[in-house]
Amino acid sequence: MKLNIVTEEQLEPIKNDLAFIKKTLESICNNDSPSLLNNQETADLLNVSLRTLQKYRDTGLLEFSQIGRKILYKRAFIDEFITNNSIAIQFRSKRRGRCTL
Repeated sequence: MKLNIVTEEQLEPIKNDLAFIKKTLESICNNDSPSLLNNQETADLLNVSLRTLQKYRDTGLLEFSQIGRKILYKRAFIDEFITNNSIAIQFRSKRRGRCTL
């Protein structure tokens, strides 16, 4: 049986790699919402039909990635889409027809 001895100097890069992997896995596990969503998840989140979602893709309103036939949306792009397409609602007061927010 052959015995290999590993020095502290040789072990240090392995420790660093394991620490990086641990940190990455913890960040993935602690994130409540997935960073990539499929068509149905995105349509549900935006409360639109799959056809409307396709229209958003076709017109360039919503960024997406395509791997083969699978279409995925980054959560950050969806949040940006919602922010960019929000409309401020104005209410008319019953007195003198003034608009207030």
